[in-house]
Amino acid sequence: MKVLIEAPFDVNDNTRKVIENKLDKLTTYFDKITQTTVYFKKDDGNEPDSILAEVEVHLPGPTVFASASEQQFMNAFNSAVTKVEKQLRRKHDKMVEHH
Repeated sequence: MKVLIEAPFDVNDNTRKVIENKLDKLTTYFDKITQTTVYFKKDDGNEPDSILAEVEVHLPGPTVFASASEQQFMNAFNSAVTKVEKQLRRKHDKMVEHH
């Protein structure tokens, strides 16, 4: 799976590896993921000094997307990934029910 990270600040190698490892675990819910893109944005306008994290998962069929806003960018990322996991679990459960 290809992982892209876009941020208006530097993401160091250790943090990049943590993000990639967490995204690799998404394949336990859906193994046909082709690419995952993570976007970090500063100050989305709703809360000052907040970081918005958006996670977009590309797979056959509709793209799975989630976002979260927190003061710390890793907290925002973790919240967004949790939402994506939930969506992928539901998608997986529906596929299992139909087969």
